[in-house]
Amino acid sequence: MGDKIRKRPQQLSGVQWQILKVQWKIVVVITVVFCLGILISASAIQSSSHLYEIYTGATSIILFSNSFFKVVFIATVYVFLISFAVAFLYSFPLARYIKNQIEKLVDAANLFTRGKLTTRIKTEGTNEFSELSDSFNAMADNYEKQVLSLQKLLNENSKLIEQAEQAASLEERRKLARDLHDAVSQQLFAISMTMAALPKLVEKNSDQAKKVFHDIEKMVNNAQQELRALIMHLRPVTLDGKSFQEGIRSLLEELKIKNNHLTIELIDEQKTQLPSRIEDQLFRIIQEAISNMLRHASATSFEMKMFEKDQRLFIVLEDNGVGFNLEEMEKKGSYGLMTMKERMIELGGNLTVLSYPNKGTKVELRVPIQKKE
Repeated sequence: MGDKIRKRPQQLSGVQWQILKVQWKIVVVITVVFCLGILISASAIQSSSHLYEIYTGATSIILFSNSFFKVVFIATVYVFLISFAVAFLYSFPLARYIKNQIEKLVDAANLFTRGKLTTRIKTEGTNEFSELSDSFNAMADNYEKQVLSLQKLLNENSKLIEQAEQAASLEERRKLARDLHDAVSQQLFAISMTMAALPKLVEKNSDQAKKVFHDIEKMVNNAQQELRALIMHLRPVTLDGKSFQEGIRSLLEELKIKNNHLTIELIDEQKTQLPSRIEDQLFRIIQEAISNMLRHASATSFEMKMFEKDQRLFIVLEDNGVGFNLEEMEKKGSYGLMTMKERMIELGGNLTVLSYPNKGTKVELRVPIQKKE
C-alpha cells in the first residue's frame, strides 16, 4: 500500500499509439495519392499528343515501361520515407507531451484521493492542460480548507458530538447484543451440550472422550477470545485525559497481558499532537480494527506503525492472521469496516484495507494534519 505512485514503464501508452496510428494512416494516404497521381498524370500525357511531345522532349523514359515503373516505385518509396520521418518527428513529441500531462493529472488525483491534500499540479504554458491543472489546484485548495474547517468544528463542537454518539450508542448496543448471541452464546450452548454428553462417552470410549475434551478446550478458548474482543470494543470512546500516544501504548499493553499468544510491536514516530476530538475518533477506529483482529484473524503477530509524511499522519495496522476476501466482505456490508470508513471520512482522511485469505490483513489510516505555526 503506502503512498507511492508506481513507476510506469517507458513504453508507448494508449494516447501515443492513437496519435501514431493516425499519423501512419496519413502517411499511407499521402503515399497512395502520390502514386496514383503519377499514374493518372502519365495516362493523361499518353492520351494527349501535345503533352506527349513535351514529355518525350524532356526525358527518354517510355511511359508505362519497366523503367517508368521502376522510377515510380523509387519515387513512391522516397515520398513514403520522407512523410513517415516528418510525421514521426512531429507526432512523437506531441504524443509524449500529452502522455506526460495526462499522467501528471492522474498521479495528482491518486495522491489527493489517498489523503495527500497538499498535492498540487505545476502548470506549464497556456493550453487546455494548464487550465485543467488550475481547476484541479483550485478544487484542492477548496477541499483542503473544508477539511481543516471540519476538523476545527469537530474539536470545537465536542459536546454536540458526544450527544450524537450517545444517541447512536443504542445501535452499537444492538450490534453487541447480536454479536454475543451469534458468537459467544452459541459457543457456550455448544460447550454445555457437549459437556452433558461427556460422562457417558467416558464410560463407553475413553479415547473418543479425550478428543471431545480437546474440542471443548478449543471452544472455550474461542469463546474467551470473542469475549476479550467484545470487552475491548466496549471500552470508552474517549482517551480519558490521556494523550493519543499514551492511550495507544496503554491499549497495546493491555492487549499483551490478556493475549499471551500474540506478539505485538509498536513503531511510534508521531511528532504532531492532534486536536482531542480527532484523537478520540482515531482511537475508536483503532479499537475497532484491533477488536476485529482478535475476533476473526486468529493472528499470532500484530504490528502497528505511526509516522508523519507530507502533512499527514499514517497509521498502519498489520497482522499475520487468516485474512478474508475483501470483495465478499464489502458485498455483505461489514458493519465494523463501514463504521471505520465513515469515521475516517468525518476526519477528512482515507482508510485502505488489504487482505487475502491466509495472508493476513493490513489496514492503513491517513489523516491530514495541520502543524501549529
